[in-house]
Formats: sequence, structure tokens, C-alpha cells
Amino acid sequence: MTKRFHPRYFRLLLFVAATLFAGAWQARAGDVVELLTNMDYPPYIDDTLPGGGLHTEIIQAAFTAAGAELKIRVMPWKRITRELEEGRATGSFTWALTPERRENFIVSAPVFYSEAIFFTRLDDFTGAADIQTRADQGKQTVLCKPLGWTMPSFALPLLESGALQVVQPPRLRFCFELMLAGRADFVDVPTLSAWYALQAIMGEATDPEAVRVRIKVVHDPDAEGGTSHVLFVKSPNGKRANALFAKGMQLIGQNGTLRAIVDRHLQPYPHANKEALIAGLRRAGVLLDRDTAN
Repeated sequence: MTKRFHPRYFRLLLFVAATLFAGAWQARAGDVVELLTNMDYPPYIDDTLPGGGLHTEIIQAAFTAAGAELKIRVMPWKRITRELEEGRATGSFTWALTPERRENFIVSAPVFYSEAIFFTRLDDFTGAADIQTRADQGKQTVLCKPLGWTMPSFALPLLESGALQVVQPPRLRFCFELMLAGRADFVDVPTLSAWYALQAIMGEATDPEAVRVRIKVVHDPDAEGGTSHVLFVKSPNGKRANALFAKGMQLIGQNGTLRAIVDRHLQPYPHANKEALIAGLRRAGVLLDRDTAN
């Protein structure tokens, strides 16, 4: 005779399944996630700014919402890369997405989306398409890209052919100083980073208006914006940390915390197109469509 499956056992199985599913992201007592970064990427990652910068505050809020404690260890980017590649760390923030990183690491949900723009000292520079034309005319063009930053894809073949040169100072603000000194021609940079660096330089300049006149903004589709991510190592700890982060991002997106953080960090940048930034965050899935400004 076939035995009937008692409803009580069915409910027990459902409870066990739900518990196992929830365990994929729920924090355990004492859950601690340590991430590596370098506090040299204002206004996104900088320990002199509120919350450690925009990205830092978002990531901290996400792990807190998921019930985990975030510990941050600061070191140079080259050492961070080595620690990740050798599996001696759980993860690091924040990184642009590349095919190599997608292959070698667990890539988090987007932390932020940044539009990119060109700033240039050249009167006749209208975008990346001008670089080869200038080379054909015997004119050298120098891109400034801070050390450790991801090189834009448009620059790679131009660097290989010699049509483009690059200088790589340790910080973005030095790129603007190099342009003002005539030693670099343009910089391809996330919008908020550019305005932060430019405001700092203008604040120290004896003639801020002269700086404003000499440095021009160029909007070009080749100025590559994109999403920023946390990279986690491919390990059980990395997988769990990524699940906690994903759940935390979902929670702070739903309860309005994420939008409040973004709005607060955008306040110091009156020249930035905030509507475009918010629209980009929605397209990237960082902000929910129903989010409204506080």
C-alpha cells in the first residue's frame, strides 16, 4: 500500500528549503567582510570626505543593511591587484568592468554609474577622433590618465601606433596641473572626479577665472563612462560576500538609503548635470525607477 505524504512533512520540507535559500545571503552572527581599496579616488573613495567618499558610503551601507560588518584595508592599487590575483583577500572596491576582470573575479552588482567627459587645454580638440588627424599633421597629443586607472579602449590602438602619448601621475588633480603647464593635452575622466579636481585647483588658484578659461569641457561618446563594481575572489568567502552585498544593495535601494547617499554627495557639484547622473544610475540598475529625491 502506498503511504500518503503527510502535510506536516511537506511544511517541514518547505521550511528547510526556504532556510537554505535565505542562507545564501543572510548574515551569520559575527559576519565580517574585509575589502581592500586605496583612498585616492575622490570624490568616490577618499577618507577626507564624509563617509569615506560616495562609493565607500554606498558599500558600507549595503553590508550594514545585510547584517554584516565591513572592514576596509588600505594599500596601493598594485599591491591590491597582487593580493586579489594570489587569493589573499576577499575583495576590493571599486573597479571598472573589463572582460579580464569578469573572467578572473566575481563581479558585484553595480555600485555606481559614471558619465565620462573630456577636459582639454587645446582650442581645436573636439574629441578622440581628432587624435589621429593631429598625428597625421605631425602634432603630438598627450592623454593624462592617473596611475592605476583603466585605460579607455579608444586609446589603446592610438598608443600602440604612437599617435597618442600618455602621462600617468599618481592623482587626477595632477592631470589638470599638467594641462595648465602645457605637458598634457586632455584627460578622459568620470564627471564627478573631474569637477572635484577642478574645484580643488580653482580654490587654490590666484586667478580661478583664468583656470576656467584655459580648461574646456568636451562631450564625446568616446569618453567612456561605465559602472563601478566590487571585485570578489572566486572562493567560498568571495561568493558569500558578494551575496551579502547584492542583498544589501537591494535593501538600500528599496528603503531610500541609496538615493539619499547619492543626493548628499552630489550637492557640492553645481556644474555637474545631476539629472543626467541620476538617469544613468537608473539605466544601470543602481537606482530604482520609483526612487525620488529626498
